[in-house]
Amino acid sequence: FASVAEELPLKETLWVCLQAPEAPPFPGDGGQWYELFGNPHTQLRQSCEKVKDCLNIIQRTAQVPWNQIILLGFSQGAFVSLLTALTLPEQLGGAIALSGYLAQAHRIKLPSPERVSLPVFLAHGLNDQVVFPAQHFETKDILESFGFTRITAKTYRGLAHSLSGEEIFDIKTFIEALP
Repeated sequence: FASVAEELPLKETLWVCLQAPEAPPFPGDGGQWYELFGNPHTQLRQSCEKVKDCLNIIQRTAQVPWNQIILLGFSQGAFVSLLTALTLPEQLGGAIALSGYLAQAHRIKLPSPERVSLPVFLAHGLNDQVVFPAQHFETKDILESFGFTRITAKTYRGLAHSLSGEEIFDIKTFIEALP
């Protein structure tokens, strides 16, 4: 995602790109935050803790206020970003979930009333055969059932499990509109 950062000309932005800690069970680039086959609960919790630890270090060393930190994740990273943003004690500036989903809603404690003001951007390709578009709509429904009111949800015709120029433009627009 470092290349995406280059495509988003946002001034005074510190980009920190975390790599999923495990190799995927198939050849190719990328990584996994939790096992694809099996119950991901323990690994997912551990991954969120690793992201929270990283955020604490960034916040302390770079002196970035919590409300100016935006989590962005793709696929499993979207799940980790959303869950981390929902469970941090601090209010973040936003969360961006690309080609991902929020599963295991029954395990998520309802966020505090102030947390539901978190701006969330959900984006998904309608031709995604890895994370099906239905999961995008389910994620939006889950967030709305929790009381989230600042959700921007976009879908993209013809887009598979990847990014598009239109999506990157929409990410930039979302970020620039944040306070």
